[in-house]
Amino acid sequence: MSLEEIFAQAILTGGVTILNCSVVIGSNAQVSDFLQNTAASTPNLKVDQEIKVDPRLKTEKAALIWKTLAEHKYIHTEGSWYVWDRTQAEYGYMVYIVSDILGVKHPANNTIMWKPFQALFLNASHIEGVAKASVSNNISQFSNYNAWCNEAKNIRRILLEYIS
Repeated sequence: MSLEEIFAQAILTGGVTILNCSVVIGSNAQVSDFLQNTAASTPNLKVDQEIKVDPRLKTEKAALIWKTLAEHKYIHTEGSWYVWDRTQAEYGYMVYIVSDILGVKHPANNTIMWKPFQALFLNASHIEGVAKASVSNNISQFSNYNAWCNEAKNIRRILLEYIS
């Protein structure tokens, strides 16, 4: 199929999904369909293999965090995934704050572990680069949260208010 045909089909069907650098076209495109097709052409991928989520991100406290973020329009769900709805920088701030609250830190050096969040957030791998830079430039260098940017302070305030 030519590129022109692909775009024409996308316009006619009204649905385009980009997943792991692949384009799935169609108004009823499902992640599971994509994974089934990918598994057929990738012998090492098992569709029935469950994605391992860090247990610290599945606790009652974590569930309350995800619920709070959804209520405040930071995230929404698509199937069993969360999707980040705000800026890439705000995603980074959320990961930084939630990592601290839930203890999702590297045991050797107490740094943020970004990979566990990729198992929860559908769009994490696409926004992680800017998110890491934002955390590095805007919040991790300050010892006092009062020096953080307003977006980070808002996420912190919302989460601490609802999970305390």
